[in-house]
Amino acid sequence: NAPPESRLNQLTTTRTDADTIVRTGFIHGKQVETTTYKLSNSGRSLTIITVASDNPRLNTTVAYDRESAVVSRK
Repeated sequence: NAPPESRLNQLTTTRTDADTIVRTGFIHGKQVETTTYKLSNSGRSLTIITVASDNPRLNTTVAYDRESAVVSRK
């Protein structure tokens, strides 16, 4: 089975600081989604928050924790 197609037809990505990336999604020029990727100060946790302005049911917050202490930061 093919993966589902994205509903977004344009994306912008901005690094707001050393630990945060914001991705903004658009449909036909209208902003409909913002996803923020935030790495903790320790580098061991990543939180991803998605806010969909056109469909609040798509709003999500997901947190990942690294089990090993090895972190590569560039």
